[in-house]
Amino acid sequence: MSKLAGEMSEELLKAYRQALYFVETPKGQILLKVGERSPELIKLCHQQNCDNWAYITAANPKSEILSEEENGSRNTELENLLSKDRYAFFKGIAKSPEDSFPAEISFLVFGISEKEAVKLAERFNQAALLLGTLTGIPVLRFIHPF
Repeated sequence: MSKLAGEMSEELLKAYRQALYFVETPKGQILLKVGERSPELIKLCHQQNCDNWAYITAANPKSEILSEEENGSRNTELENLLSKDRYAFFKGIAKSPEDSFPAEISFLVFGISEKEAVKLAERFNQAALLLGTLTGIPVLRFIHPF
């Protein structure tokens, strides 16, 4: 269950690609899907005066399911790092359409470079994250060859 895209199970690859990535904003919830343009996300980027963003979690490293407590602690650490580095962000939740994988608390981070987002993903042993620009199209980026 924990391998790079080339070695990852087809089931896990499909789960990443079909996941529903929700974001809680002051004006309501928006939904992001891999490869699908989001006009709401474009508006958020303009409001935040940024050209790029990342959607990242610290939960379930290497795609291995941890307890709620462990995931909560990891995401608190990630949230503290984002705050310390003064990134604007909104919390969200990533879910599988059929609830075959536990929902993960996540963060939509504005103005973070791909390099910095990948560093954070690596720090928390994530297999993948979403990246994007003002096009509003989430791109799935795999990180580690687990």
